[in-house]
This record gives sequence, structure tokens and C-alpha cells, in this order.
Amino acid sequence: MTHFHRYGSQYFRGGAKQRTSKDKRRVMLAPFLTGDSPASSVMPDNWVPNYDVGALGNDRYGCCMYAAPAHFINLIRMRNGDGRLITETMVLKAYADGTGFDPADPSTDDGAYALDVMKKWASPEGLYGTRIEAFAEVDLANDDEVAFACSTLGGVIGAYGIPVMDLDDKLWNVPDTGYPNGMGPWTRGGHAMHTHQTSPGRDHVVTWGYRQGMTPRWRRTCGSEGYAVLFSELVGTGRSIAGLDADGLLLSVEAVRAM
Repeated sequence: MTHFHRYGSQYFRGGAKQRTSKDKRRVMLAPFLTGDSPASSVMPDNWVPNYDVGALGNDRYGCCMYAAPAHFINLIRMRNGDGRLITETMVLKAYADGTGFDPADPSTDDGAYALDVMKKWASPEGLYGTRIEAFAEVDLANDDEVAFACSTLGGVIGAYGIPVMDLDDKLWNVPDTGYPNGMGPWTRGGHAMHTHQTSPGRDHVVTWGYRQGMTPRWRRTCGSEGYAVLFSELVGTGRSIAGLDADGLLLSVEAVRAM
């Protein structure tokens, strides 16, 4: 059963499962960063004012691993003037198809692993009518990698271990003295979010339909795994991606798929 979290005066679910080992076949983003993209302290903000799609079912169920890509897609579509938004019904169906979740049986509301959802998104069937050409793991402790993914690729899908004491604050941060025993990462389960912007001293994520701030220190401490994606539409244009060896990344992904 997934955990409830208090956020302001409301309660919402988490749902990201903690991985216990890393797949040796995973493709990391770092080897394909070329350093050609100019560094900037002013990163583009992928947020859309008045974004109002709700929690996409994550207020009642542990579907955050499916809600995070849905928020990602919705923000992209809204910025492009596309009104075909992902709905709660679509997210809950994807959660059910991917995990066996049944809203009539609380024991099935057990969340999902990030890697399983990313593989589904990159499969021929995709998620919500979209397909990503590839995904690569981002080191959530590396500020430069996170900044590149946000500024150039639209953001990061991240899974985080939630501490007991954080979620009532508008800016999630690690206490100066660290977390007391029994109150650190994963003591309230896991949660998946889409990071849509990073700037010096603050990241911004979408969680439960809201824009939430976190410090880079919180991300480094509580981040478990993160993924950058290449949308098929971007790769299909034939455009080069500044700062990224996209061809090399795609070749590496194809080699992993063939294993």
C-alpha cells in the first residue's frame, strides 16, 4: 500500500518504488554530453501559467510514476497550443495496465518502478499516445546534468525517497543538521515528479498538479533515480541537439535493447 503525504492542508499519495539494485545495461546521460551547450544561470522555464489538470488520480492512488510523464506531456502540449491533455482516467488506466492495479482492491495500489514505466514509454505502444525514442539515466546528484535535461530536453522524470518531515513546506530542503534518525529519505515511501526547471538554489517540479520548489541539496539527498527523454518528434526532425551526442545515445540504446 502506498503512503499518504500531507501537503498544505491536503493529503496525497506517493507511489514510486525504491529500486534495490541498478541494471548494468542502463544507459547513462553523462557520456553523451558534449559540453557544447553554453552554460547559463537563467534556465528556460517549462512551466505553463494556470496549469490546472489536478493530481491525475495521485490524490487517491499511488499512480505518481504514471502521473509524472502525463504532466510532462501536458506541459509540452500546452506550450505548443495542443489541447489534447492527458486526463485522470487515462493515467489510472495506464497504472492498471502496467501494474494490475484495481481501484476496488486497495492491496493492488502498490506503486510502480521508474524503470518499468520508462521502458513502457519507449516501447512501440508508448504511453498516452506518445512514444519516446530513448531515455537515459540522469545523476540526480549532478547539478549540471539536471540543468541540461531541463534546459534542453524538457525536464527530468525523477523518483525520490520522501522523508517524514518535508511535505508541508513550500520549499523542500534538508535541515541544516541533516535528518534525525528514522526521518530521512524513504521513511514515507517514494514519489515521482517531473522537474521542469532548475536555477541556482532551487529546482521546480510538478507534483499533484502543483508547482513545487526544492533545493538542489534536497534533490541530491532524496533523489533515487532520474531520467531524461528524447521525444520521437524531436529526433524525427533531424535537428541536432546542442550539447548532446544524440546519434551516439540512440545507438547505445539500440545496443541495450538488443541484449
